[in-house]
Amino acid sequence: MQNYTFDIKKVLTVACKLEVPSDAASEIDATLKALALACNYIHKIVPITFTSSDRIKSRSYQAVKEEFGLSPSLAICAIDRVAENRQIAQRSGSIVKEFKPTSAEYNVGIFSFREEDMTVSISLLDGQQRFKVLIGKHQLNLLKGQQLQSATLLKRQNSYYIHLHWEVIWRPG
Repeated sequence: MQNYTFDIKKVLTVACKLEVPSDAASEIDATLKALALACNYIHKIVPITFTSSDRIKSRSYQAVKEEFGLSPSLAICAIDRVAENRQIAQRSGSIVKEFKPTSAEYNVGIFSFREEDMTVSISLLDGQQRFKVLIGKHQLNLLKGQQLQSATLLKRQNSYYIHLHWEVIWRPG
């Protein structure tokens, strides 16, 4: 009998509340709204059969940047969100109806986490902005030394959260 060894990649997430001053809350809300509007626009103008980011980008990138005032990175975030939602809908046999201004996905190029002062920097319509992360000891221990790969900004009621994501390799057995 032959032994097989394999690695499984897992994405781990730590969720943290953000300390957001009231003046910055309106900037976050404006960014979430612009991203949702951009996603709905992309979903409307690009054929539903297009599910890859590259194909969607070829049909919408320039228009999305200009129409919604998004930076190149935020325009890519909107395109990636539409592609991901379409792929999930296709696999599950459902349809994408609408995008709401409740979250934004950030890749490592447009967000950063600083362990030394417990802050996260995220890209908004008016540029990068840094926010204090309200984090517990357990969350901090999980994050120590990790290479963060992406983050999700969420709005729930009138509070903002950041979900920080990284990959680990798990070897069974």
